Amino acid sequence: MDDFNIDYLGDSAADGYPENHPPANPIRIAPPTSQPDKVDQRPRAVSVDPAQAQTYSVRSSVAPYVPYVPAMGNTPSLEQFAYEDALISSAIILLGAVAGYHFESMVSSKIKASGYAAITGAILANSLRLGVSSYIASGDRKISGKAVLGGLIPLAPLAVGIAFKRPMRTTVAYTSGIAALGFIAFAMHKKKQQNGAT
Repeated sequence: MDDFNIDYLGDSAADGYPENHPPANPIRIAPPTSQPDKVDQRPRAVSVDPAQAQTYSVRSSVAPYVPYVPAMGNTPSLEQFAYEDALISSAIILLGAVAGYHFESMVSSKIKASGYAAITGAILANSLRLGVSSYIASGDRKISGKAVLGGLIPLAPLAVGIAFKRPMRTTVAYTSGIAALGFIAFAMHKKKQQNGAT
């Protein structure tokens, strides 16, 4: 074999390159088995920490095996985190409600209606949690923005009550509760349709 042939099987290789197109650097390539230092090398799968493993339903819309962030109350992906994540989520909502309650008198004087600050604070806190958690999980601002928007939609019935300067009492409270049930039904139906499409 001359220097212009790449030959794995001895003299069975081609006769040579065309004269007008010689290789820039004549090379010889030996069969893999004649390179002992390469024989035992195998592709290694990416090792995933069990604490970061996520179910397909969680990974399907984000990059696979993204870091798990329990501090932000991510969707529970392992049974061992379900308790802690639910606790963190509820605690964040409670903090938002307490913060809203703290500013109740100021908010009431501005909107000329009472009883909205605490529940608004809880919804805002939950929406912010969802947005930050989604961004950490996906790194996508669009997904994070959609999470924040979805979290803010339940403020709509409250905005109606505020617009009519009605206090958060029987009529407005129960109407908001019925609207919340409608939001839940709509979201579950939409998720069912999306799962069916995939």
